[in-house]
Amino acid sequence: MLKPPEPRPTHLRMLLPIVPCIAGYFFSYFLRNANLATADGISASLSLSTSVMGLLTAAYFFAATFIILPLGFFLDRYGPRILLTAEFLLSGTGALFFSRGETLFELIVWRAVMGVGMSGALITGVTVVAMTVPPHRRATWNGIILAGGGLGIIASGAPTVGFVAEWGWRPLFLLAGMACLLMACVALALLPRHAASPVHLRRRKLSDLKDVYRSPLFRRLAPLCSLTLACFFSLSGLWAIPIMRDVGGLSPAEISPLVFAYSVASFVGLLLAGSLSDYLQRRGASDQAVVVTLATLLIASQALLALGWGAGSYPLWIVIGSLGNIGTLIYPILTRHFDASLLGRAFSAFSLFNFIGTFTIQSSFGIVVEFGQRAMGGDDATQPYRLALSAMVALQLGALLWYHLRRPPAATRGEGEARA
Repeated sequence: MLKPPEPRPTHLRMLLPIVPCIAGYFFSYFLRNANLATADGISASLSLSTSVMGLLTAAYFFAATFIILPLGFFLDRYGPRILLTAEFLLSGTGALFFSRGETLFELIVWRAVMGVGMSGALITGVTVVAMTVPPHRRATWNGIILAGGGLGIIASGAPTVGFVAEWGWRPLFLLAGMACLLMACVALALLPRHAASPVHLRRRKLSDLKDVYRSPLFRRLAPLCSLTLACFFSLSGLWAIPIMRDVGGLSPAEISPLVFAYSVASFVGLLLAGSLSDYLQRRGASDQAVVVTLATLLIASQALLALGWGAGSYPLWIVIGSLGNIGTLIYPILTRHFDASLLGRAFSAFSLFNFIGTFTIQSSFGIVVEFGQRAMGGDDATQPYRLALSAMVALQLGALLWYHLRRPPAATRGEGEARA
C-alpha cells in the first residue's frame, strides 16, 4: 500500500523551529562582544589591567575550545533539541552569576560557562535547518540564522554602550541571563525531537573526525577562514574601542556612533555574504576564490589600521565590519565537500580552529600592548596598538600564503573545486 505524500512544510512550520536557533546565534554574538561596551566598567570595578581584561574576555573562547568537539558528538547522539536547551541553560546561568561576580576568578569562571553554553549555537542551528527545511531553501534559512548573529553584534554595540552608561554592566548581564533561561523553555517546546543514532554509527565518529582533519581542502582553507574570524572577533569583542580611542584619537561621544556603524556593517555583511557568494558563483567564480579575495581585502584594511591610517574613520571600520565574518563562507564549502553524515563533525572541527585562534589572539593582544607601552614609554599611545595590529595582520598573511602554497596541481584542482 502506497504511503500518502508528506505535506509540504509551510513557512510557519519552518520558522518556528528556527526561532530559538536565531536567538541562540544572537546571544552567541551578544555575549562574546558585550565586553566591548562593558570593559571600562568592569576594569574600573575590579581595578583590572589591559592584559587581564584581554584574558577575561578570551575566557569565553578558551572554554569553547575544549567543548566544541564533544558538542559535535553530543549533537549526533542527542539532537539539537536537547543540546540547544542545555546551551541556553548554561549561558543563562553563567550570565546571572557573572552579574554578581566580585572577584576576577569569579568573572573568568562564569564567562567561561557562557562560552561553553553558546559555543555550539551555529552548528546546532545549521543542523535544525537540515532537519526541517527542504534542500533548495536551506541556504536562505542558514543566512537568516547568521543574520541573528549580526543583530547580536548591533545590540552589543551602541545600544549596550548606552545601557551600561545609564545602568551599569551588572544589570546588563542579569537581563541577558534571564532572557537565555526563557529561550531554553522556547527551544524545548519548538525544536524537533531526534532519534538516537545507532551504536555502530557512533563508533565511527572518531575516525570520521580524523578524515575531516586529513582533508586537503580543510587543511588548506580552514587556517585562513579561522584566523580572519578570530582576528575580527578579537576586535569586535574588546579591542575596537581602545583602538578608536588611542589610535584614532576619538572621544567617547565620537566613538559611540562609529561603533554603531561598525556593528550595522557587520550585520549587513553577515546577511549578504552568502548571497554575494552565490551570485558570484553563478557568474562563474569559484567559491574558494570569493573567500580568498574578500579575505585579502579584509587583511589589507586591517593593515591600514596597523599603519595608523583611518583608525578613527567611518569608511575603514565599515569595510572591516562588513568583511569581518567572511570566514563563515567556509560552511557552505564544507557542506558541498563532505558527506551529510560528516557535517556536524566538520563544522565542529572548524569551530575548534576558530575558538583556539580567537582565545590566543584576544588574550595576546593585550599582552603585546602592555609590552609595547613598557618598551616604548608613554610618549606615543598609538605605537603599542599598532604593534599588536601588525602581529595580527602578519598571522593572517601567513595563513593566506599557506593557502596559496597548498594549491593543488592543475590536473586535480578542477575536480576538487567541483566537489567543493
